[in-house]
Amino acid sequence: MFKAGVALILWFATALQAQTPEFSPSEEVHVSPTREQGDRSSREMAGNSWAARGFSVEDIISEVTGFSPERIDFPKSVDNKQRYDFVLVLPKSESTEEIHRLVQRAVEEKFRLTIAREPQTKDVYVLSAPQGQSPNLKPSAQDSRRTSLSIQLVQGSGQSTRNTEISAQRTDMQSFSQAMEDELSRPVIDETHLAGFFDFQVTSGRTRTELIRSLQDQVGLVLTPDRREVTMLVVRENNH
Repeated sequence: MFKAGVALILWFATALQAQTPEFSPSEEVHVSPTREQGDRSSREMAGNSWAARGFSVEDIISEVTGFSPERIDFPKSVDNKQRYDFVLVLPKSESTEEIHRLVQRAVEEKFRLTIAREPQTKDVYVLSAPQGQSPNLKPSAQDSRRTSLSIQLVQGSGQSTRNTEISAQRTDMQSFSQAMEDELSRPVIDETHLAGFFDFQVTSGRTRTELIRSLQDQVGLVLTPDRREVTMLVVRENNH
């Protein structure tokens, strides 16, 4: 079993090296038009090599800053349709935080942008649990290490119907709030006051109204529209 694990690690490292051009180790981030097909994107990390492939400028900013697209004030004047590969081969292994810092700096320099955090008043949804923890929000098993959260459209019972299905395993409310931002196209603020990790399932129609109602009916989570001050990531062109 141990040999099989070592072989898998070596295979992954070799596969990443085969996909990564022969760059000399440095802190330079190599940016080029993507070689990924269609809308595919991928992330790779092994040893001192790191790559994000098939990312738009806004997507890579979201990736390395941890801000969802709904919390990024991105200029319309910047072409966000072109996708790129970002590759970094470091002299030695670095922390994820340091890699993300290097990539953000490279994005600012290559695309002549400034990236800064700024408080703004925005339309948001506030996630709450007025009745406390619902029986359908099941605490994750103490020995569970697997974390997963998917929100996807699936075929319904009728030929023309499609449902939204949420499947969460060992998910905390903060992570769930962040995931919901893409679905609702607004920042989501967690005020559930529910600590810990949960397993839960929600099935809903595909509209926003149906999703909000299903969350309340099935797991006791309420989404309320509001205006709040939130920290946004402001991206601007730097022509100086």
